[in-house]
Amino acid sequence: MKNKFLFSFFFLYFFFCFWETAEGKTAAQKKSFNDSLQIYLKQAEEDTSKVNALNKLCWEIVKTGAYPKADSLAEIALKLAEKLNFKNGIANSYYQISFINRYQGNYPEALKNQFASLKLYEEMGNKKKIAGSYTNIGNIYLYQSRNQDALENYSKSLKISIEIADKDGISSEYTNIGIVYANQGRYKEALENYSASLKMDKEIGESVLPGSASTYRNIGNLYMKQGNFKDAENNFLKSAEICEEIKNKEGIAVSNITLGQLSVRLKKTAEAKLYLNKALALSKEIGSTENIKEIYAILVELDNVTGDYKAAFEHYKMYILYRDSLFNEENIKKSVQAEMNFNFQKTQDAEKLKQEKKEVLQQQEIRRQKIMRYSFTGGFAMVLLLALIIFRRSRQKQKDNTELESKNELIKIQKLEVELQRELLQAKNSEITDSISYARRIQTSFLTSEKYISQYLSDYFILNNPRNIVSGDFYWLIEKQSRLYVCTADCTGHGIPGAFMSLIAMGILNEIIFSKSEIKHTDEIFDELRRIIILALNPEGAADEGKDGMDAVLCSYDFQKMELEYSAANNAFYIIRNRELLEFKPDKMPIGKFTGEEKPFTRTIVPLEKGDCVYTFSDGYADQFGGKNGKKLMSKQFKELLLKNCHEPMSRQKEILNKYLFDWMGNLEQIDDILIIGIRL
Repeated sequence: MKNKFLFSFFFLYFFFCFWETAEGKTAAQKKSFNDSLQIYLKQAEEDTSKVNALNKLCWEIVKTGAYPKADSLAEIALKLAEKLNFKNGIANSYYQISFINRYQGNYPEALKNQFASLKLYEEMGNKKKIAGSYTNIGNIYLYQSRNQDALENYSKSLKISIEIADKDGISSEYTNIGIVYANQGRYKEALENYSASLKMDKEIGESVLPGSASTYRNIGNLYMKQGNFKDAENNFLKSAEICEEIKNKEGIAVSNITLGQLSVRLKKTAEAKLYLNKALALSKEIGSTENIKEIYAILVELDNVTGDYKAAFEHYKMYILYRDSLFNEENIKKSVQAEMNFNFQKTQDAEKLKQEKKEVLQQQEIRRQKIMRYSFTGGFAMVLLLALIIFRRSRQKQKDNTELESKNELIKIQKLEVELQRELLQAKNSEITDSISYARRIQTSFLTSEKYISQYLSDYFILNNPRNIVSGDFYWLIEKQSRLYVCTADCTGHGIPGAFMSLIAMGILNEIIFSKSEIKHTDEIFDELRRIIILALNPEGAADEGKDGMDAVLCSYDFQKMELEYSAANNAFYIIRNRELLEFKPDKMPIGKFTGEEKPFTRTIVPLEKGDCVYTFSDGYADQFGGKNGKKLMSKQFKELLLKNCHEPMSRQKEILNKYLFDWMGNLEQIDDILIIGIRL
């Protein structure tokens, strides 16, 4: 069997080496080569050795970045494994197809195939592969900016890797957990995990060079976020050197992306262009949609530095094209559906096992009742003789026992009815909670991601505490024509009604920004937003129309001119400058239908200074009841809290605001959604 496997592997490997050299040949030569490959695959003995050889060769090709070739091999392996009912081969094929799907940016298919692989590995009890599956699921969530979901799966993988003493797996999970912490701004914890990963790599040796390359690259990204460009460059170069040494095209591409981004930050435009062009060519060659999207985003930044705004516009269009191909609504739904299908299948399997156990217990109970019945029959014959002697007394006693048994049966029936009602209520509550949690995932996907925001802001925080699972408050950030638009909004109501309103508003804002180029000032955006909301929610002008809408403030930052343009609807905002709080008043009308006179929104321009702290917010924080007397916190106390801590880093201010609110509430419930955004210039 071993000899068959080695023969199949080396034979196929030489075929694909020839395939590499055939790239520049004529169509006729390529067809002849493909025909030869098909003949070999048909003539080779179709057994488990061939499946293993195909999967092994597929993995070797994946490491070079030739994803389309690897995908075709994995599909061939999967079909053969299914034909042979070779469970391990099927699981390995799904595993590799998922890996390729992720690098090509097809996240829904990646999740679906990885869940299929995980289910089979769990059935076989293969802990190493189970850990690897959780890692890949975490990677897919990470690419979708679902940091908490990614962290949960990485933690599961780390636990299993420690249990089976898999040093490769432990090293990999330390790196992955570090990436999540870095995305969340927890830089100290991120660096601790990266260092633990490198320490583990040194213990293992050269077999984990690809993992070390990834870790060095992540450490470089961490230093770059902190402004330590020298250490960032050193780590990026170490990563690039390892990737070049092992000829890992994906790693080479990503290393050039990071070096290009760093060169842009250092305004080394010529170097940046070389790095990014090399990365773009490699990413297109291997079909990495995620890499291509990232490169176009950095090229936009480079074009802005060089002043080539025409190129910036073209690159931005390409960035949007690739971003939308990865993060459209259909892909999000498919990803969630794949996750739900997997969870449903696990629930079905558990229910089936539970039913089988129940049937065994029922059979045991039937046998026990038969024994009891036979025993009772024999005993009853003896008791009958005694009953003839004490008939009168026995009859009365029997009557009393019958009444008692009837009462006991009635109590049992009533108890069963209560338990049934309780189970039905719990099931209904669980169904409602699951539906709302799914709605939260959809709402969260509409909010601007931390990864996008960190490209334009370095010192900021977003404190977003919904009252319920979903929220009526939302934030929206977008960069257009060298201006950064930041919207903080409080929709009518909270919970599900507020969440519906927030999704409508974010969708309209995106439509205005990307489809109506003539609208760029904050007052024009608010006027158009109000017009569309009123039209959408009351197209017929009915007499019983609702007053749905929102209070909001929209800021447009020009960091080059150091000025802020804003419009505000019922929401004030603050700027703290030199320990002095400046309050900017809003227009006294919402974005939506209301009883007063409908006027155009006001546009105001405010000069900015370096060190200014800008705070936009909804009214949930100041309106929260608490303290010793159960009163509202109020705006005055909120202002004092901001002034007292404005010198702290923005991440620390967020912690202080959260803790103060928690202590203030005590045992009281949160009464409204809470949203605060702080930005230091």
